[in-house]
Amino acid sequence: MLYAILKIIAILFFKIFYAMKVVGRENLPTSTGYIVSPNHTHWLDIPAVGAALPKKMASFAKKELFHNRISAWFFRSLGAIPVDRASADLASIKLSRQVLQKGMPLLLFPEGTRSRSGELLQGKRGAVYLATLTKVPIVPTGIIGFGRKSPKAKRNQLVVCFGTPFYPFEMFNPQDKDYYRKATDYLMEQIKKCLQKAEEQL
Repeated sequence: MLYAILKIIAILFFKIFYAMKVVGRENLPTSTGYIVSPNHTHWLDIPAVGAALPKKMASFAKKELFHNRISAWFFRSLGAIPVDRASADLASIKLSRQVLQKGMPLLLFPEGTRSRSGELLQGKRGAVYLATLTKVPIVPTGIIGFGRKSPKAKRNQLVVCFGTPFYPFEMFNPQDKDYYRKATDYLMEQIKKCLQKAEEQL
């Protein structure tokens, strides 16, 4: 209920103040969970993707946000999964698998952190690792409108572009020692294409 209310507020906010456009929604899988992997330049990327998706979205949040009972309830209501960033968190991986098995999208930024310049950073293996572990597709996604702007934009404009989903373990050999690098590089190339399509909408 809380998620649905806040999603409506987010949609209205982004449409009024950013003339939000969503491209490629038809690419989103309907019969399986999937990992949404966008570029990341601003904290507003998270609600923007949530507003663009037709289903409730799960995402990761640092475990410190769950120490208080009220804040823990709030973030869990929003689909947040607590994660310990200082170690290999098996509990968060287990929760991620449960979310994906329910058919929900899971937000995972492949850069691992926000890009201050707006340019794509080198991708990390997290998205490919989780997709390989859970046997779900990755949906490359491009966001323009916050930290990453375009000279074509006449004012604050937001475009979220969903690309073609792919299974990294079907495109590349998981037994290959360079599997994660190759699959992650491919993901980042697809995000670049999404960003180019997003720019075309401005």
